[in-house]
Amino acid sequence: MEPVAPVTIPPVEDDKEPIINVIMKITFVLLLLVLIGGLGYIIKSSNKKPATKITPTLTPSPVIITEKDPTPPIAHIQEFTGEILEIRSTNIESLFDGYNPEFIMSIKKTSNIVKGPLMINYAFDKKDLEKIQVKDSSGKIISYRDLIVGQNVKIVEVYDLKEKIYSVYEITILN
Repeated sequence: MEPVAPVTIPPVEDDKEPIINVIMKITFVLLLLVLIGGLGYIIKSSNKKPATKITPTLTPSPVIITEKDPTPPIAHIQEFTGEILEIRSTNIESLFDGYNPEFIMSIKKTSNIVKGPLMINYAFDKKDLEKIQVKDSSGKIISYRDLIVGQNVKIVEVYDLKEKIYSVYEITILN
């Protein structure tokens, strides 16, 4: 047998640069052109004189004055209209924290917000009874003892915001 010569693979010559080097060269050239253009703009614009001079002027603006009462309201008023369901002035037990009412009145109020009747209970102690002002349908002042179950009444509560107490209860008999 004849000896076989070893096969040699000719080396592949890479004439091409890697693609990343080409991209970096192009980017460098572009950035260099941008830098030269920016420097040229700065030099060119710094030698120019302004065409017009603007002098700032102060123009007066009208002052808007709003008239507002600096004091907050001193009272909050609530009104309720309804029928007296129950009145108690005897055999009343203490409600909470030693509050001993002497007069309790329950009123059925019809509400547009809540479907069905709404029941409101009022409990008055000795101090609160002094704040009650009851008027009949003619406007004459009467006693709270003259109230009767079944009467339609209008109750106006005045809450004093400074002292944080109810200062007046006005009860007016409507019928």
